[in-house]
Amino acid sequence: MSIPKPNKEFRWFARQLRPLIRAQMLSVSLIVLSSLMFLLDPLIMKWLIDGILPRKDSHLLVLAASGFFLIYVGRLGFSGFGELVYFRTMQDLVFRIRLGIMEQMNRLSADYHETTPVGQRLYRMEQDVDQVAEL
Repeated sequence: MSIPKPNKEFRWFARQLRPLIRAQMLSVSLIVLSSLMFLLDPLIMKWLIDGILPRKDSHLLVLAASGFFLIYVGRLGFSGFGELVYFRTMQDLVFRIRLGIMEQMNRLSADYHETTPVGQRLYRMEQDVDQVAEL
């Protein structure tokens, strides 16, 4: 039994990921957008200190507070939705890999199923696939 080359394994993994690239890129984009929204806080703070507080304008103070709140809600929304998309993408990847393993196991001979312990087959379905998904 020969050991498979890493290049072959990488190509297999890339084929598994290919249908999920758009969802993964959406997830990364949403999380980056959420992180970029942190850059708006200092701008509002500058506006608050330089423009609103010296004039003692309460209407603009409410507007600045609303801006902080909306940015916070936007960050939470983008970050939460990005993490949700990422989670769903990884679950879809795990499902695809497990389905492929099940299809391969169904093609194997009865001798394989008689000689290979059930625990070893289940381990491959659970632990190995989860480790690939963590990668």
